[in-house]
Amino acid sequence: QEVLIALPSQLPAGDAVLRWDQYALHQGTFVEWFIQCADVTISSASARSWGSFNSFSMIDNDGTPAYPSDVGRYRSPYNPAQAAPGGAGFFMTGPACVDDSVNQCALTAVGTKGYTGFGGEDGAGSVGGAVEAPALPPAAAAGSSTQPPAPAASAPAAGDAMCCYDAGCSTYGTSFCNALGSWCSASSENCEACGGTLCADPAGSYPAPAPAAPAPAPAAAAAGPALPGA
Repeated sequence: QEVLIALPSQLPAGDAVLRWDQYALHQGTFVEWFIQCADVTISSASARSWGSFNSFSMIDNDGTPAYPSDVGRYRSPYNPAQAAPGGAGFFMTGPACVDDSVNQCALTAVGTKGYTGFGGEDGAGSVGGAVEAPALPPAAAAGSSTQPPAPAASAPAAGDAMCCYDAGCSTYGTSFCNALGSWCSASSENCEACGGTLCADPAGSYPAPAPAAPAPAPAAAAAGPALPGA
């Protein structure tokens, strides 16, 4: 299966090494890692230099890796609320990206539950841009154990917008959609950043209107480029 990756436009042209990290959580008691690297050549009009980015080490940042080794810092695939996107407790663990608008990077944006304290970049989505805390369910502030309430059991009224995943709008009103009023369901732009489809009616026969998302509060500056799960 081919997986397309959008490189952030801020990256400068030239040779680079692309590192692709995948972590598996099915063991339950530890994190299993699969890592690949590839030599790539980037075509870009960016005038930035590599030295201008706030970089970090994947392995050791004064004794702290970019990805934690403690399985308790990751979602549980055996918890129905965390098993798949759209679950009330679903989150991703990892550093923030240079640009939160690509590759579903909003999942690990600064301020989300799984953000590990590394990554993010001035002028990108995670810093004063389209992503605010809470960015994704349960986008609690880093270090918080508070979980958002589960979606109401009653079916939503036709016309209410929900950001849905998997089979798209055919899953409207189920656990495969973000709850009404959540950040991902607030607008088409937010839902796209979350990797879903904004739906309005149970039949999925028409797209949802795009209500304006509230203006995000300014966020603190963060560091370094990365891809979630990479």
